[in-house]
Amino acid sequence: MQEMTSKICQDSVLNETKQLKDTRDGKLYWVAKLPDEKCWMIQNLDLDLGTSWPSPAGSDYDVAATAYLPVATASSVTASTISSPSISTRSWSLGDYVITNPETPSDCGHQKNSFADCPAEFTSVVGKTASSDPDFYIKNGKQTVVGNQYDAHYLVGNHYQYNTATAGTGGVIAGANASGSICPKNWQLPTSNNANPSSFANLINAGDIGYDVAKLTGNGYFFVRGGVIYQDPEWLLGIAGDYGNYWSSTAYSDADSAYNLDFSGLTSISPSTNSYRGVGRSVRCVAR
Repeated sequence: MQEMTSKICQDSVLNETKQLKDTRDGKLYWVAKLPDEKCWMIQNLDLDLGTSWPSPAGSDYDVAATAYLPVATASSVTASTISSPSISTRSWSLGDYVITNPETPSDCGHQKNSFADCPAEFTSVVGKTASSDPDFYIKNGKQTVVGNQYDAHYLVGNHYQYNTATAGTGGVIAGANASGSICPKNWQLPTSNNANPSSFANLINAGDIGYDVAKLTGNGYFFVRGGVIYQDPEWLLGIAGDYGNYWSSTAYSDADSAYNLDFSGLTSISPSTNSYRGVGRSVRCVAR
């Protein structure tokens, strides 16, 4: 992942798909050159964080320097693992699960602690093997798990608060793009700016996705309806199986909100929804 360059992406053909390794933890990610001519992760970020930040010198992260001090990634959503302030740096890894029916909305409800609480919507892949076939989903009749194999495109990955996703560079900025992220070096968070070639909006326009959520969650893009983590004990993990929510790097005009890609149901897609920064959302990265 960290060796990606603009030339590598430019020389790739449209829809070319590869698996690249994140040197920080050795995890593999599917990446592809999509219709906007940009190279994207077509799999959710699944990076666990500790309680200290690596030295900026030679860092494998998309950030030059920061005073960022993350809270260790939690394995469940409980009253003790959520934090309300908009500058909090929490993250959650809620089990090794893939979404079972990516193109069909099914709301798991609210006040869930992990994806184990959503057996109708998500399938555990513990003990199973990730397929090396980029067309696994289509070849297997749009199934994400078959026998002992699964499609890693559809792993839920981790959820992050905005200040976590931006590696502390989001902080209290307003009306600007955060300068860094927890994406691998040479990758970044998308922006919400429609005119920016590395934005969710530009990707959706270039792919002629419109409001067709099945196109966004189906083969080629593989966005996951992973829900959100609310900063309220009465809500916790909610709307998983229906809603998908992904942070952009772009801060809203106040210090408490930021923009994100939001989709649900069959025909609701917004590439620039502004929402509270304390909420836990998914992350996709695009090559710089």
